[in-house]
Amino acid sequence: MLCKIENTRQKLRQAIDSGKTFTDGVVIELSQQLDEYLVEIQKKKLIKKAMTEISDNLV
Repeated sequence: MLCKIENTRQKLRQAIDSGKTFTDGVVIELSQQLDEYLVEIQKKKLIKKAMTEISDNLV
């Protein structure tokens, strides 16, 4: 997942560096994809934290 984030981030940076604007379709798509990856990681971290807390409370 971290590789996907880094690759998408690099593509987004290249698009901006090549003159694309923040409202360009490619930039919007890459930005939205990056957002989805980041939300997915946040969800996984929250689930892992919740599972750890549940496990700790059972002991």
